Amino acid sequence: MKKLPRGITGFAPSESKSTNKSPNPTTIVSATWQDFERSALLVSRWQLLELYQQMPPFNFHFALFERDKRQMGVLCHRDFALVAFVNLPLHKQAYTEGEDLTLIFERFFEVLPADFLRLRPNADHPDSVFSLQNLADEEFAQMAYFQPENIGQIIFNNWQK
Repeated sequence: MKKLPRGITGFAPSESKSTNKSPNPTTIVSATWQDFERSALLVSRWQLLELYQQMPPFNFHFALFERDKRQMGVLCHRDFALVAFVNLPLHKQAYTEGEDLTLIFERFFEVLPADFLRLRPNADHPDSVFSLQNLADEEFAQMAYFQPENIGQIIFNNWQK
């Protein structure tokens, strides 16, 4: 299991965000989407259909890929180099494994496994407690308010400040 870093929700005190040592995902996304598009097409025949840069209140970028009439979404966190794959429709955040797209994204990002993203936040579940222990009080307050159904909705959210 992975410990989520303080600030992952976007609601931590500003000093916790400054300790993020991962590369800036927005910079990576901006600089490398053409490479992702080219690599996806060459390596696995996935075609990039749409790219949405993060816009408030969302804390993630979104890309839509298609192969053989099957679509897959890619979520990239705004502040941390974390990526998740989702089946559509996006609002359901049905996490899935990235298949051969994982090989392309794992060069720049940590690809989060679907089973981890589906884990329910639960104080009685040891894996959930371990994953959430670094979050700030402000983040727990937002979780209490927004009631995320799983870890993925904590990491990739559209919570209003």
